[in-house]
Amino acid sequence: MTTLTTNDSNAGSIYSLPADLDLLKLEERLQERFELRRRSPARRSLDFYDSFEWTLWHRGELLCRDGSQLGLFTRSGGWLQDVRSSMPYPRKAADLRDPNDLPSHPLADTLQKRLGLRGLLKLCSFQESRQEIELLDDSRKVVFRLDWIDLRSSEGKRNYTLCDLRPLRGYEQSAETALQLLLESGLAPIDHSPLEQELETRGTPPRVYSLKPSFDLQPDLPAREAVCLILQRMLELARENEVGVLEDIDTEFLHDYRVCLRKMRSIISLVKGVFPEAQTEKVKRTLAALASRTNRLRDLDVYLLEQEKLLETLPESLRPGLAHMFDDFRREREKELRAVRRHLQSASTAKHLAWLEHFLSSASTLTESANSKAPIAALVFARTHKRYKRIRRIAADMHADTPDEEIHELRIHCKKLRYMLEFFAELLPSEQLPPRLKALKKLQGGLGTFNDSSVQQISLLEYVEKSHKRERADQDLPLSLSIGALLGILYQRQQAQRDRIFADLAEFGSEESAAAFKTLFQNPS
Repeated sequence: MTTLTTNDSNAGSIYSLPADLDLLKLEERLQERFELRRRSPARRSLDFYDSFEWTLWHRGELLCRDGSQLGLFTRSGGWLQDVRSSMPYPRKAADLRDPNDLPSHPLADTLQKRLGLRGLLKLCSFQESRQEIELLDDSRKVVFRLDWIDLRSSEGKRNYTLCDLRPLRGYEQSAETALQLLLESGLAPIDHSPLEQELETRGTPPRVYSLKPSFDLQPDLPAREAVCLILQRMLELARENEVGVLEDIDTEFLHDYRVCLRKMRSIISLVKGVFPEAQTEKVKRTLAALASRTNRLRDLDVYLLEQEKLLETLPESLRPGLAHMFDDFRREREKELRAVRRHLQSASTAKHLAWLEHFLSSASTLTESANSKAPIAALVFARTHKRYKRIRRIAADMHADTPDEEIHELRIHCKKLRYMLEFFAELLPSEQLPPRLKALKKLQGGLGTFNDSSVQQISLLEYVEKSHKRERADQDLPLSLSIGALLGILYQRQQAQRDRIFADLAEFGSEESAAAFKTLFQNPS
């Protein structure tokens, strides 16, 4: 039996209504047992937000701006339930995008923690009319409240109706009577909210977003077919991120766009012989052309994301000089963003994408190549194990004086190994893969930090050289002092990372690890 929990707050239980039930019919049914009293309707706008990855939704939460308030709610039946935190956010304020722009408040802190580098997107908006109806007993005491809620979507101009039931403490019997009448009228606990319906109508329902999707591969699937499935899905993911890059919603859109293209280039190189050589080279060139114009913008994003952390490494007296550099980076970023927008919207990019999509959809008509019909599992298992053994050999020759270039080369080999493990994870024993990936990610993290420190040192020196060529005598000395100090810190960080890399390499290349990788790929050699 359905029951209601009585309370004295504004929070209630949301119910949906059948299409043929209007307010007058509902009131007629309730008047069989209660006297009714209507309040004047209250109107407000509701704006719903979440990240591109649906971070809040997957946590069972909804972020909603109601007039002058921004609130984080628990989600029930796809709709607002209890408020977890709220803060002032007037409607006249700019549309919410970056949680870091919010005033200091616990809700702002929560959103920053939840979302990380992700910005917020407006999902949709509703105009709400909420009319309170009070149910009175024979003594004319209010024993139950309900809100009749009319919603009109701002974008699609569609209408929805809900009922918010709010029983009162001390009148449980009246609540049960009212609930029974409402259920007999057709009310039902909400399970598919107006928000979900509206998003589905617009073709943007909540979904799981991942740069490591499942490809539904089978071990005996021909290699060309398997690679095409992977390339098509990764291209779709890349294209999903284009709008976020163009609108500059957050820096993760460009990062993910580039990762998708990089993974596509990698699999073409790693699983060789699935296409004729001429087509393979054209795919590589096409992917390189799509990604090339984005390099500098990504570099600048990384610098600006690191700004606070880098400034904190310096004494306060040296920070102003570095601040000038970040000002220059922000100005350069605006220029680079305009260039990337032109690139993404250009006829050349459209032509590259059209060719790539056509190629992948018609690859089955190409002539056979060395590995086009090879079973994908046997082919990639042998190659992935071979790459692991190659990393072990490189690691065995490394020592304290190994040049930076060789460490960078090792990083590339590790990245390719990780891509192979992620691409074909569904073909591998699920209980054996996670420990191998964890060890690889740990090693990659150290190699990435080492590489970032090296790249940052080179870039800082290039920036100083360019800065000195401009007429900035008033800034040259403080800038040089700040960057000089930062270079020293980055160098020390890089050298300290060497020891950690060698320790992680020893673990990753150990006999125990080698035996586990051999078992993982069932290699008989």
